Amino acid sequence: NAPPLIDGGVYTIAYIGFDPAGNESNQIIIGKILHDITPPEITITYPLPRSISRTSAVTYTLSENLHEGQFKWMWLGGVEDTLAPYTATLIASERTLGDHIEIELSNNPTVVENALYTMSITGQDRAGNKTKRAFVPGLQYDFTPPELSIISPRDRDAINQKQIHFSNSELLESAQMIWRRTSGKEDRGAPHTIDLVNDELLGKELGPLALSNTPNLINGAVYSLLYVAFDPAGNQSDTVRVDHILYDVTPPTIVITYPESNIFTTETKVNFDVSEDIYHFNIDWKGEGTVGESHPVNFNQQKVLSAGSYNSDDWIVPELKDGFSYTISLNGIDRAGNVATPAELTDIRIDLTPPEF
Repeated sequence: NAPPLIDGGVYTIAYIGFDPAGNESNQIIIGKILHDITPPEITITYPLPRSISRTSAVTYTLSENLHEGQFKWMWLGGVEDTLAPYTATLIASERTLGDHIEIELSNNPTVVENALYTMSITGQDRAGNKTKRAFVPGLQYDFTPPELSIISPRDRDAINQKQIHFSNSELLESAQMIWRRTSGKEDRGAPHTIDLVNDELLGKELGPLALSNTPNLINGAVYSLLYVAFDPAGNQSDTVRVDHILYDVTPPTIVITYPESNIFTTETKVNFDVSEDIYHFNIDWKGEGTVGESHPVNFNQQKVLSAGSYNSDDWIVPELKDGFSYTISLNGIDRAGNVATPAELTDIRIDLTPPEF
């Protein structure tokens, strides 16, 4: 003859009896008895299913106080975890009614990065009503920020193109390269923030390549290049920085001031001016005799040729042949790799024989 008790009602139970002779027993009273037949509810809001988490914190909500509860982690795949499964028993403060936001459980296990788990939580209330199991399937952990590097350009490089050679230690969720002007020509559009896309986010060495989104750099401006990224778990990389990058797309000029083409001469000197520092400077003399025989002479300057005026005889006095006609060309490149337009003399005829009368 069970009474129709109400779920959630609080009752007092009184117990009394009579023996066959009609003697009344003592009365037993038990108070504040909660009648509870409603299972508690658990909702996990973080981490999300099939996600990569950069923290072991959890966020969940309890519909009532739990008498006991526990989280479990079952290994599914990925990097092997020989110690799984794990169980974290909830302490009293973790079993209370309400929201528990991004808390680190007191009994958190040490999970393996890049292993794949199913996480679940179960519990029961004081009346013994058990919760439905709440699951987070396909959960990975990644606590390590991505490591980035810029291989080229390097500090104090000069460049005449926008190709970048770089590497990512892992697949990235998002990444940016930022060009900040630091000196040189004015760049009103700076800083230039470039979002990397598609294969540029892969975890490997990339380039040298021109990024899909290229910046509009200003010729003659000097920049710092910064690189920062986030992995799929939300871990932020350190910012990689390269400084003093000159963007230069202007070829250097080499102007011959002496002699002129189409002359007879006994001299070997060539006077010339260069507009900026020249690398790999060279002079070529290509001689041709009266019957077609050739006489080449070459000079390569090993050191950087600074902007200014020069006389070739200060480096080399070539042994040019009497009666030969020479074409003389001067070549070189600047620090950014821009090739100078060759400066050239033609029909330089060497005449070392005095006239006879």
